[in-house]
Amino acid sequence: MTTDERLDEISKKLDKFLAEYEQDKVNANRDKYLNLGYIALGFALATVSLVVAKPDLATAAATIVLLVIGIIFIVYARRYKLPTTLRSGF
Repeated sequence: MTTDERLDEISKKLDKFLAEYEQDKVNANRDKYLNLGYIALGFALATVSLVVAKPDLATAAATIVLLVIGIIFIVYARRYKLPTTLRSGF
């Protein structure tokens, strides 16, 4: 095996490791936003029970805000993709 072939092999391995690392970073961000969305939806459900127990305009507004935030985070997490600079190289 020549030096050039060995360098090509090492280069391919490094490219593969970089691609796996970047994909893991993207998956971690996606999971983070998905978890935040589910937490916000959980708080929205908890505030719904407060609105039912004691109707109040502020609590109802907080419920709606948490519901919207949760939905936004979940939709964003589902659409989160690799940056275009990384996608074009692989």
